[in-house]
Amino acid sequence: MDTLHAVVDHFCAVPKDEHWRIAALHGVLDEIRITATGPHGTSAVPLGIADVKAVLANHLADRPGRLRLRSGAVTVTSLIPLRGVPARVVCILGLDEGAVRTGNADGDDVLGSRPCVGERHPRLESRHLLLDAVLAAQDRLIVTCNGADLTTNKEVPFIVALAELLDTVNSVRGENGPQVVIRHPRHGFHEGALTTGSLLPGSDQPFTFDPQMLAAAQARRKAHAPQPASGTNGTVPVSPWALAPRPVGTVNIDRAVSAIVNPGRTYLRERLDVRLPGDTETLDDGLPIGLDPLGTSALGRALLEARRHGVGFDEWSATVRLTGTLPPGDLSTAALDAVIGEVQDFEAVLQAWSVDDSTTDEVDIALQVDVRFGEGDPTAVQLMGKVVGVSGTRVADTRYARPRASQRLGLALRLAALQVQHPETDWSAVLVTRKASDSDRATPAIGLRFRGVGAERSDTARAFLVRGLQVFEWALRDAVPLFERASEAMAGANWGSADTHLENDLKDDAVGFLWADTSVDDLRDAPLCAGDPPGLGADSGAGRGVAVAEWVWGLLHESVEYVDHNGVALGASDDEDGGEA
Repeated sequence: MDTLHAVVDHFCAVPKDEHWRIAALHGVLDEIRITATGPHGTSAVPLGIADVKAVLANHLADRPGRLRLRSGAVTVTSLIPLRGVPARVVCILGLDEGAVRTGNADGDDVLGSRPCVGERHPRLESRHLLLDAVLAAQDRLIVTCNGADLTTNKEVPFIVALAELLDTVNSVRGENGPQVVIRHPRHGFHEGALTTGSLLPGSDQPFTFDPQMLAAAQARRKAHAPQPASGTNGTVPVSPWALAPRPVGTVNIDRAVSAIVNPGRTYLRERLDVRLPGDTETLDDGLPIGLDPLGTSALGRALLEARRHGVGFDEWSATVRLTGTLPPGDLSTAALDAVIGEVQDFEAVLQAWSVDDSTTDEVDIALQVDVRFGEGDPTAVQLMGKVVGVSGTRVADTRYARPRASQRLGLALRLAALQVQHPETDWSAVLVTRKASDSDRATPAIGLRFRGVGAERSDTARAFLVRGLQVFEWALRDAVPLFERASEAMAGANWGSADTHLENDLKDDAVGFLWADTSVDDLRDAPLCAGDPPGLGADSGAGRGVAVAEWVWGLLHESVEYVDHNGVALGASDDEDGGEA
């Protein structure tokens, strides 16, 4: 008993105003000790865990208590205290095999092994309790129980008492009477539970207990519902992915950059909280003889990060060799030399642009930007976060990746935040990436800055910053047809390149999920939808995908000029070449 007292003190906790519960439990244990003590003290026979449970179960069993009846409130209790007490609605929860008393007696119950007339009969008592509940229900009787197996989802039979009750009810109501038994599926995604009137005929709403599953089913049906054509009967089509707008108050600069680079991923992750499954990694027990493109990219990103922290090439190479992910012997040396050579080219390009990637700073961003979402008044948006890679008046973005058009969008948005927060500074940016193909001679470096001087430059940057926040707000409520590669080509009416770029864009998980089987012709022909940002290009007659491309990339081309490492503006032909250094 001392052990049980210690267990109560160390493992049981109650609110401060209910400490009497602990005291009552100690009192029960003391009562058990007193009861078990005879004239010669307590027995020396040790008790097993089953014996202790049996003793405690007898003293801690539920007993009828005082109930506040006739108050109009819901009363939750066992059936015993309410025998003969009428109620408008009686709900019996969990009328299953394990919840009712059976006729089997415990092996240690000597009297139960030979029952006599007049003794208690657990099986009949359960039937009497069920009958009392049926008679007590004045308006409605609701009984819930397991109707399907938890593992196989197959129907399981009702307990005998409930089956007999149903037989009696069916004999009274007749064949054409109202439905009595409603089987609810265990799976929350079952279509029957998400369809009005499917499980409960005559009901005006689905019979489900999972509101999130219901919302997902309604969104899926809306996505697959046929949409009216633009201009038919004066109607405007609705995007199949459109959701109710969300208020935008405080935005991190990294979230805004992610939205303008890949709005589809923002829509899935931030609004729908969906993470698409990637390719399953399989264990390869063979020795690698080379690095695939993904492995090379991962190695290059790791080396860039190590160089930013001042790690030398030899030290990094020795560490990577110990990971066991490289090919053996001289094969790993060739792979490492190729990656190190590219990173050395990066550093040489950055040095020409007066940037040392290992000594760059970060600038805190704290801005209030007035943004107009839709037709209403402008909304004050707080833009927070950090811009990294700042060296003097230049921000550098070094990526061990092939060049993509969207990389310039993200860098321009960070540059706009810096220019608006510090308008007195002439800010510029440089983007350094891998070569577009291994046959290219020089590492590409693209320099850019906003057009104008002084306040004019700050206003230009603010306009692009507003556009980026508009894209972010749009990406939280709809699938935005803005693509990492194809959109710039569509904005310039370069349809041949757009087809190739869109094919590559659709390989992205989020883009492929939202825009599966979409072609450039579809984007050129698709009409604008209700809820699209105002001024998207309704007057130009362009398709939705082209209008979005011109809306974003057109403003970027108007706002930004490309410069070399000396800050001299480049011509149009140099812009297209990326301003290589």
